[in-house]
Amino acid sequence: MDEPRLCSRRPPVRLLAVAVVAILVGSVTAWVGSAGGGDGTDQGPLVDPNHFAAGAAVCSLLTPNDLAQALGYAYEDGVEPELSNAFVGLPGITKCAYEAIGNYTETGAGLVQTGVVYAYAEQILEEAVRRGAKANRFRKINESSLPTYWDSQAKELVVLSDGKLVAVLVPSSGIEPEMNVIELARRLAIKAIERMP
Repeated sequence: MDEPRLCSRRPPVRLLAVAVVAILVGSVTAWVGSAGGGDGTDQGPLVDPNHFAAGAAVCSLLTPNDLAQALGYAYEDGVEPELSNAFVGLPGITKCAYEAIGNYTETGAGLVQTGVVYAYAEQILEEAVRRGAKANRFRKINESSLPTYWDSQAKELVVLSDGKLVAVLVPSSGIEPEMNVIELARRLAIKAIERMP
């Protein structure tokens, strides 16, 4: 009769893999916690417990009055869009959409959208620019004092400030020069940055 085999002294590979994953998750969680304010108690109203920008806070960064002054049209209060309706953008972005009041298809006012990336913002921007290099997706805007890029795929301006990314999309009929659209988005982005906690 065969004797039962003794278990190897080496831990099973699966157990090692689980341990490694647990260590990595713990490290990333700790890193995000420290990036968001140490123990997570002083992150401010912009950030929810999962280290994403809170939708209501993002919608408070620009008001319908700001948009009316910048774009010349009346807008409704901002709302966080449904995921299925969200525009193409950066990973981890929380968005807010402002819809023009009235028939905006005729006026060209359209939809204004803002977004904030709170966690890993610098790394996300670097990776997005690197990946989009072949398609010339991101164009650096040198006239700005903050790191600023025009995302030609999402049609939005992305500004890095104080470890956070602010993205602004303004409607365009395609007739006006692109630099005019970029400048409008830049002004709104700066206004949003000034209101960030």
